[in-house]
Amino acid sequence: ANLAWGSARLGLTGLVPAVLAEAVRRDLRVPEISSIVWAVGKIVQSPDQEQLVALVKKGNMSEAKPMELASLCWGLAKSRAFYTPAFEAAAELLKTSLPGDLGTATMAQLTWACSEAGLRPKCPTDEWPSRSTSAESTA
Repeated sequence: ANLAWGSARLGLTGLVPAVLAEAVRRDLRVPEISSIVWAVGKIVQSPDQEQLVALVKKGNMSEAKPMELASLCWGLAKSRAFYTPAFEAAAELLKTSLPGDLGTATMAQLTWACSEAGLRPKCPTDEWPSRSTSAESTA
């Protein structure tokens, strides 16, 4: 996981797919899975989506910390590997978190990843009244 993360940060594209292929064969925890998936999304132009999904399936999303889930979903979305349970976990985290619970980076990654996956989590502003355009259109 550290090799994949460091390689992606340095722009070394060749190592990350090899790490992904090896990771699919190993038992890894959510933090390692998250780092590898993030690295794949960051650096690999055409990743093996089946390998990504196989790797993510090994992790228990309920054990993921918010930043881990954000990095994982961001990497999946960048790779166009839409594994629904991961994005549903992200949407649930956004829905149940109070303002200020999640940092800016985590909130941004989760929101972007969910939107790329076609999920729009309900947020408190959904309950606000909308401006009526009927008066504006008749004026």
